[in-house]
Amino acid sequence: MLASLIVFAGLGAAGLHLFQVYLDDLTRLANHDTAAAARALADLARWIFLPAGALFALLGAYLGWLAFRSLRAGMFPPRGTLVVKDTPILSGPPARLRAWVLLVIAILCLVVAVFVPLQALGTTERLIERIEFERELEEQR
Repeated sequence: MLASLIVFAGLGAAGLHLFQVYLDDLTRLANHDTAAAARALADLARWIFLPAGALFALLGAYLGWLAFRSLRAGMFPPRGTLVVKDTPILSGPPARLRAWVLLVIAILCLVVAVFVPLQALGTTERLIERIEFERELEEQR
C-alpha cells in the first residue's frame, strides 16, 4: 500500500514537472509568436478537457446505472454491487432518496462532460481568432 502511494506520488511529481517544462516552453514561444502559442494552448486544452470530459461521462453513466438499479431493487446498494467497505443496506425511502441523489449527480456529471470541454475548446478558438485579428491590424499599420 505504501509502495503504491510512493509510486503514484512520484508519477504525479514527474507529471507536474513535465507540465511546468511545457508551460515554460509555451511562455518562450509566446514571446516570439503569440498565434503559435495560442494554437499550442488550444492543443493543450484538447489534451486536458477531452479526456476529462470522457471521464466525467463514464462517471455519470456508472452513477446513473447504479441509481436505476437501486430504484428498481428498492435497496441501496443493490444486490451484487461491489463495495470498498462493509456498507449498511438501506431500503425503503432512504434507499430511494439515495438513488435519486445519485441520479441527479449522474446528470450533472453528464452535463459537465459535454459543456466544459465545449466551452474550453470554444474559448481557446476565440482566443486564437482574436490574436490573429490583432496581428493583422498591427501589420496594416
